[in-house]
Amino acid sequence: PTGTIDTTKELKVGFTEDQYILEGPDANLGAYPLNTNVVETLIYMNDKYELEPRLAEKWEFRAPNTWRFFISKGVKFHDGQPLNAEAVKGMFIRLSKRAGGSTIKAGPDSAVVVDEYTIDFTPTVPNLRVPEQLVHPQNAVLAPGTDFTKNTVGTGPYKFVKYVTDQYIEY
Repeated sequence: PTGTIDTTKELKVGFTEDQYILEGPDANLGAYPLNTNVVETLIYMNDKYELEPRLAEKWEFRAPNTWRFFISKGVKFHDGQPLNAEAVKGMFIRLSKRAGGSTIKAGPDSAVVVDEYTIDFTPTVPNLRVPEQLVHPQNAVLAPGTDFTKNTVGTGPYKFVKYVTDQYIEY
């Protein structure tokens, strides 16, 4: 949190095989399985398996089946766009296109923007596990107008630079 970053250093990480999916709603370039530091999720699970805020300041359950997320203010994507409820809505829409609406059971109209930094999410079926399911990097928030198939733009500590299939990914 303090000091300067030495950008002249290079970190190389080996991986046994290229597992990125580059097409469709399951695309995951820069997020999973190799790297989760380009993108971030609303909620994080710490080393004690406790849920902690990440891009959401907090969340609350609103009976009978809605989750309200309060989005952190002042966060920007790598391309300079602001993180807000509309960007988070894009994540929920992307998840609704996955088989069965992903593990969170998202539908195309499940996310409703309340205000600039507040969004309600109502799964298509009752789901009290939404917060713990959102910790997976596949459920990350992307900058509007970007996707997991070409150029992943997130809010994490690393910025996506280049990907060459079966050879390398550069951050």
